[in-house]
Amino acid sequence: MKALIDTQVLSAQFKRIDSSSFKNGSISSITANEFLWVYKPESKKPDYYILHPSYFGARHVNDLVNFSPEHARNKKWAKMGAMRTDQLIIDFNNEFPAYMEYGLEAVAVIINESRLDIFDVSILHIDKKKRRYLKERMQFLLESRYLCVPPNQTIISISMDLFFKFNKQHNCKENFRNSINDLIILATAIENDSLLISKDSLLNRFAAKERGASLKEVGGVLEVDFSTPQCIEEKNSFESKGYINRGWSCSIRRGYNVSGG
Repeated sequence: MKALIDTQVLSAQFKRIDSSSFKNGSISSITANEFLWVYKPESKKPDYYILHPSYFGARHVNDLVNFSPEHARNKKWAKMGAMRTDQLIIDFNNEFPAYMEYGLEAVAVIINESRLDIFDVSILHIDKKKRRYLKERMQFLLESRYLCVPPNQTIISISMDLFFKFNKQHNCKENFRNSINDLIILATAIENDSLLISKDSLLNRFAAKERGASLKEVGGVLEVDFSTPQCIEEKNSFESKGYINRGWSCSIRRGYNVSGG
């Protein structure tokens, strides 16, 4: 059975608090970005940008030909990283703050293709101590061999529908973007018919009820099984998009290319 690991469980594994491992496991790009501290707590702007491998040309090059690391050490150059990676934008038509997340596709490519060299370039401008710790975290992700799954239009559509329904019943987290992040992780598990391994009780219980998923709690860790026939049938018959009627929309930007709904 495929397992999707959420951020809290992944962090516990990294700190050796949790010794569990999941063969053929995966993580959402959202989890990767949270684990790699792309955003500071309570911040609305990235602390740094994970550069997209396509910025350097062919993805499978063995080194960063024709690129000078001296540029990456320049903090002014690094602040323009938004133009060198992908971006997810969710517009809530002024009902909630616009949601933006950078580098979700970029971090997936870097992890899945073991492009530690490009991650190194992305953080060259950061102070040495923090840079060393971020590299240690990225190395852990590479060694875990978890597949990193970036959100696509279907995942975002599912997450927005869940948020539309969740918001009618519950309050969001104090940091609004954390609620959206959690729902994108949930939607990733739903879209991939996965067993979600998580410690976020409220959202997971809500999603299990909405999607007809089975739920089991083991030692404070919730296992929400979105691979059950009932849940898959619910996903395949999914039509609701009530959020569209409120003027909510999303777009995924990759350089000058934009797709959205």
